[in-house]
Amino acid sequence: MKRYKAVSAKDALGEVSRDVWEPETPSERAEALNRALSVGSHHPDRQIIEDVTEMRDLVDTGLIGMGWPPSGARVAVAEDGSWREISDHEELAESELPRWADMWIGKAAEPLSEAYFLGKMAFSLKVIEESLAANDMMTVFRHAMRLGMYQTEIDIRKIAGRYAEIGKKYLTSSEEGAAKRRGDFKAETQSILSEMADLVERGNSISNAARIVAKYGLGKSEGANRAIWYRHKKPVTRP
Repeated sequence: MKRYKAVSAKDALGEVSRDVWEPETPSERAEALNRALSVGSHHPDRQIIEDVTEMRDLVDTGLIGMGWPPSGARVAVAEDGSWREISDHEELAESELPRWADMWIGKAAEPLSEAYFLGKMAFSLKVIEESLAANDMMTVFRHAMRLGMYQTEIDIRKIAGRYAEIGKKYLTSSEEGAAKRRGDFKAETQSILSEMADLVERGNSISNAARIVAKYGLGKSEGANRAIWYRHKKPVTRP
């Protein structure tokens, strides 16, 4: 049995891929098919059909909310990408092409967007419905797994998007706060240096000047003011 990974799309958050197992001999193919169908050949549980119908309703709600047609619609797509819903026998303009929405959305939507994955889900739901009618449980299982994968991708990207937005707001707030602190510090530093320079000119030592200025409420402490003085060994311009 040969295994390989099929990648259909990727972006910075990850990729859409699936493991493909390909039987290499007739006996392996027969064994895989028998194992998949060993659950029995009875008619599928009505609950499965109801679950598929409920999920299709949720998918269609999402698609319509984002400006796309419902998954079962037939649409006419123009050359510029615009579309309109049509009936089965409605005439098309010369530049329009007929498409089934559940197949078209997954190709027309931005890759790895929520609409992209909803379109993929709509197509898998259609395949599941057809496979249930044909009692092809292996295909039902395969596309049920895809549904879970597509929904997981949507959830992960929503969470990642929220965290990215929170991070962006935090970064902006931090940068604004840092800029304000830098501005405040620069103004206070100039005041400390100016007051100390005046006191030194009157005959005070640097330590005394640093202590006196600290008593004025400028700077964190005498030591901090003294460190500022020695760090900025340059004339202080006073009006």
